[in-house]
Amino acid sequence: MAGRVIWITGLSGAGKTTVAIELAERLRGAGQAVVSLDGDDLRRVWGDSPTDEAGYGREERIALGIRYARLAKLLSSQNLIVIVATISLFREVHIWNRENIPRYFEVYLRAPLDELRRRDPKGIYRRYEAGELKNVAGLDLDVDEPDCPDLLLDFMPPRTARAMAEEVHSHLIESVAN
Repeated sequence: MAGRVIWITGLSGAGKTTVAIELAERLRGAGQAVVSLDGDDLRRVWGDSPTDEAGYGREERIALGIRYARLAKLLSSQNLIVIVATISLFREVHIWNRENIPRYFEVYLRAPLDELRRRDPKGIYRRYEAGELKNVAGLDLDVDEPDCPDLLLDFMPPRTARAMAEEVHSHLIESVAN
């Protein structure tokens, strides 16, 4: 499974980071070398403020998604499994990834907006409703659902992040076997 990029995408609050952490633990437990890249962490590494609205428009997000993808491609070329958890719900990013990243595996976590608003771990939806934020993916910023993710995981209570990570892992093993 080494040298693979697992791209976990979905709107804010869909569970990307939680699933990525669970999956990384599962893979590391199986002796795999894993690097986990989270979109929020990468923004901080590159000096972007998570509270600053600059850099959150469509074009900036596409450029950032491709920057993440280039880093993931570089790391995977060194035989690491790279798990990327990022919104990056833009057709341009999906196309770039499929055309440029060997052994790319895309996971789309899809949840209804009312569930995402209920979860709202970063207060993004609350701040948007209060008029404090703009360029919120899926609200006033249009996003593109992946055309053909390798795995689509729809919100289904009481499915846990651990169960979703197990599902991703099973599909990865299946894809390696084929």
